[in-house]
Amino acid sequence: MVMAVPILLFPGQLLYPLLGKDDMSLITETQPVFYFLLGLLTFSTFGAVLMNALSGTGATWFGLKLQTFCIAMYLGYVYWVTNFTHLGLLWVWAAELLYWAVMIVFILFYLRSEKWHSMRF
Repeated sequence: MVMAVPILLFPGQLLYPLLGKDDMSLITETQPVFYFLLGLLTFSTFGAVLMNALSGTGATWFGLKLQTFCIAMYLGYVYWVTNFTHLGLLWVWAAELLYWAVMIVFILFYLRSEKWHSMRF
């Protein structure tokens, strides 16, 4: 977040020395993707904390099954968007949002179900 916010606020000044071109169209065209990625960074951080909470309960088998399911959805969505639609790059990045949203919903459902209370080690 410390590096992302200044790049979002001043993309021309911070990215121009790195890209070194007179044409700033790359920076201006990717500006909406930068905003989306900042929101996604926040959202995925919350999901990673919940995934660690799930692992802390000892439900690693459920976590593995959940991640396998979410990755299959992720790959299916990316394949569909890139091969069968004419949507832009932002919609491909939306696969990350889909991945973390499904992950968060299932983890919250599992943690609220209290199935992990009866686990024996």
